[in-house]
Amino acid sequence: SYILSVSPRLRAAVMLLTVSACGGERAAPIALVDTLPGGIVRTISTAPADSGQWHLVLERSIQPPDGSPGAIGYAGSVALADDGTLYLADAGSTSIKVYAPDGSFVREMGRQGSGPGEFETGNIQLLLLGDTLAVQDPSASRLTLFPAAGGEPLAIIPPACCHYSRIGRDGAGRLLIPALSEA
Repeated sequence: SYILSVSPRLRAAVMLLTVSACGGERAAPIALVDTLPGGIVRTISTAPADSGQWHLVLERSIQPPDGSPGAIGYAGSVALADDGTLYLADAGSTSIKVYAPDGSFVREMGRQGSGPGEFETGNIQLLLLGDTLAVQDPSASRLTLFPAAGGEPLAIIPPACCHYSRIGRDGAGRLLIPALSEA
């Protein structure tokens, strides 16, 4: 494969010729595309999104009153089910809070501690795999699988070694637990 390198001066000349050849009124660009040192491409929006194009939309707000059981102390990792149920790791209460699709509080899972279904700190990661919620607690060095509908843990998996990485999902929907091999 070949990499074509164009000097900034030549690039400016080509752009000037292209613009002058177009004639007439020029529409303002929607995005500025630039290449940073190291070849990283950067795109910056220069105008608000028009209808029919990609844009962010506020779908819902979850803000239970302070002091209520569903109040959020410090939001961390989130997982969203296909039906709209939201699972939120709350570092403020060291638990997982569950909210219905309409944003109403449903229940709380876990608490601070070191036993089954408990979390050492609120710095946990959530990943939803169908009807199973995977919760990685790096402070406790373990991954716990819960039924998404609530209840006791299905399994507690210790790490392969002493390495902590983000859990993930592969193309087939299987849980990926990165680990160091002991060779």
